[in-house]
Amino acid sequence: MNKLPPHFDKLIAYADNALDAEERTEVENLLASNDEALAFLDQLKASDLPFKDSFGFLLDGDKKNETPVMPSSHAQQQDHASNNSKWLWPTSLVASLLLGVILTFFALNAKTENHNNWIVQVADYHLLYIRETVNHSHASPEEVKKLTHDLSTQLKSQITIPDLTAQNLDFKRGQILDSNGRTLVQLAYLPKNGRPVALCILKENSTDSLPKTGTSRGLPYVTWSKNGLSYVIIGAIDKADLNAAALSALSQMDNNS
Repeated sequence: MNKLPPHFDKLIAYADNALDAEERTEVENLLASNDEALAFLDQLKASDLPFKDSFGFLLDGDKKNETPVMPSSHAQQQDHASNNSKWLWPTSLVASLLLGVILTFFALNAKTENHNNWIVQVADYHLLYIRETVNHSHASPEEVKKLTHDLSTQLKSQITIPDLTAQNLDFKRGQILDSNGRTLVQLAYLPKNGRPVALCILKENSTDSLPKTGTSRGLPYVTWSKNGLSYVIIGAIDKADLNAAALSALSQMDNNS
């Protein structure tokens, strides 16, 4: 699902058992005639997220300051809406926050054959990154040395954090993630302009393979394997620049064991 169905706000409230009897009947009539609404509700139920509990404090605080605003498509329903409704559509600021969380959730949990593919998981995670995510991070030489030791310990393999300044990529930070129970190291770099680039390393029993290019979630990447470690460098930069960064990283990390 790449768009929200009509009356999605009431569908959210319906999934959270936050409607009165009359409103529930309206939603059930919608579900009986609209496949998009039904699919949206199925995803909400699958998520098992208590939306009202999660955002109630924002909604309550918001209602103290402003009259709740409902989408224009609901204008005809306002006359018979209960003043004591358990769920009121929030004002624009909270609405934007709620919509962002919902859309992000569905983006990360979209049904796909390749969802368990670690590169797809890396791409999904990387899509959340903006420049400001790492712009204020900076690792000193001492911190890079300690980080190298810590990441090598986690991967049970000696690794090198590549210096990609020649490719106009400034190293910002490293972190340890999980991919279906396997250790995944992410090294974040920042180009002079645009979004970050990530070099990720996965510990798995992979055979050595030469670099190959691809695209996942609209992001170009280069991936290869060496000595039981799989690598991918991914980011929204020119493919030629990404290939150059991959070759430089491969050359610097060639002694990993």
